[in-house]
Amino acid sequence: MSTTLDRLAIPVSSIAVGDVVLHVRRLGTGDLRAIAQHLLVLRPPDRRSRFLGNLADAAISAYARRLDPLRAILIGAFDPGERLVGLAEAHPTDTVGKVEVAVSIDAAFRCRGLGRRLVARALALAFGHGAQSAEFNYAPDNRPLVALVRAIGGRFGPKVGYASIARSSDRAAPQGA
Repeated sequence: MSTTLDRLAIPVSSIAVGDVVLHVRRLGTGDLRAIAQHLLVLRPPDRRSRFLGNLADAAISAYARRLDPLRAILIGAFDPGERLVGLAEAHPTDTVGKVEVAVSIDAAFRCRGLGRRLVARALALAFGHGAQSAEFNYAPDNRPLVALVRAIGGRFGPKVGYASIARSSDRAAPQGA
């Protein structure tokens, strides 16, 4: 059964990551199981990076079930076997006009720009829907996220493990995103 969000989803696009062509699209309620599976295969260090803690399988499954694609912007990349290999999330916060961004990439697709491209799409949609800024909360030793935030023009601080980017920044959606 198709939901309103599924019908309004951004078009599927294809991007090459190495020699693999991935299909990227906005995710809906019908994708929650794929999101859970993607997050559950994260190794313990990757779970700590993504969730800022050691979450058990039950907690990750509960997190995925609580996701609301009508509120949050969820962008996913699927491999040719239709397995979700990359996920960018932009969640509304308690502060009006601000979203919190999270990203997780399958180990086989890391360090190839996929996270940057997915986050750029999520930010473009969030800013297009009225968000004025986005924040990133991360473990200070999460070098891939630091590099991603730098690549999209984010600012670091005022505390360690925090970065932000404003809507007015032309760097929020780099070319090729």
